[in-house]
Amino acid sequence: MAELSESEYLQQTESILATNQTESIPGAKQTESAAPTCKHHVDVSDYMPVAKPATVEEGLRFGWKTQRIKVHCMLSCLCESLKRYSDVDYRPLYFGVWDAAFGVNGRGALSYYDKGDDFQAYRQGFEDLYGIRVQSWNEKLLESRPEKWHEQQPVISGSASRLQQLMADREETDMIMAQIDLSRLPERENKFNLSPFPHYVMLFPSRHPAQWLMFDPDFRWEGLLDKTQIMAALLENEAGGGYCWNMSQVKRPATDTLKDYVGAAVSHDSNPLTDYLRHLLTQARDGKEGSVPIHELGETIKQLHVLVIRKWGYDYALMYFHDELELPRDHYEHWAQHIRDVVQAYTTFQFGTTKMSILQQPDMMADLLRQLDDLEQLEQRLKLEMERLFLNWCKKKEGSLV
Repeated sequence: MAELSESEYLQQTESILATNQTESIPGAKQTESAAPTCKHHVDVSDYMPVAKPATVEEGLRFGWKTQRIKVHCMLSCLCESLKRYSDVDYRPLYFGVWDAAFGVNGRGALSYYDKGDDFQAYRQGFEDLYGIRVQSWNEKLLESRPEKWHEQQPVISGSASRLQQLMADREETDMIMAQIDLSRLPERENKFNLSPFPHYVMLFPSRHPAQWLMFDPDFRWEGLLDKTQIMAALLENEAGGGYCWNMSQVKRPATDTLKDYVGAAVSHDSNPLTDYLRHLLTQARDGKEGSVPIHELGETIKQLHVLVIRKWGYDYALMYFHDELELPRDHYEHWAQHIRDVVQAYTTFQFGTTKMSILQQPDMMADLLRQLDDLEQLEQRLKLEMERLFLNWCKKKEGSLV
């Protein structure tokens, strides 16, 4: 294989590692999204209450109402509704997202989504914690969707017709969330350069009969789009469908419920993502039957950078414990840096694996496996700290109940 120049190597890896990391880094300055490119721009506050910032007097020192760390699109939608319709703390819902399930296709490639996932854990957690039932309106879209979408003469069936009915019947506190293929909407910026790009957004009817308001809390985008565009993005998404819930009655989580939910999430017994990455590399190194060849490993873990965003869920957990336990700021800063180190370690590992794959240099394998070992130990220390904080939180709660 001819040796690649540095510029050629960087050009090849750029498309694999392309992502906007600034928005995900705690403490980084968050800039507001540009006005959407659409025929009519409206503010989502016309359809939902404006979230009021938490104050120091409320004992929430991290401004949790306005925190905008991008972690998971479905959780962003669920938590946005809590921020706007209640004063309850949404951060417990992020516990455990750092180890959320991921997909693996028939060729062993990582995927940030699994089209068979019904997100039951998040839906049940939302109901257990806040008393809100999240119902699926997906009526087997894969079976009922048309083979081809005709923009001029749309054919709508199955969950698409259900979505139209939900939009027509929507009441003020009804939330309607759809999983669309974001790559099908040219108006929307595809920050991860993925196609397909399954992504959850919230939808609202508008005063314009041919348009709906799309609100994307994860990417901070809102604007009116033609119904035909949205329907096409829904129907062309093989993992499509959606959920709905009503925000008229939100309850505060009971202490015992919080204890069960958070306690189940802070386990340090496993790290499924590093386990699978190690499996991929060792199988390739040993030439096992059915293993991914070394020259394909970079493409196989192409979506790792999307999965790693979930590790920022540790920051929500850290902020929650600091507010609850009234811990010193320097402790938060220490562990926030630790979270950044974990994310950077995954990024470095992906870059190195992509380099090995492109250059076809198997002698890099040993160093990459050492990186994985170091990464796992780094994240293990973080998990142990989460567990320690949880135990202290339990002691405080038990004391307050005496």
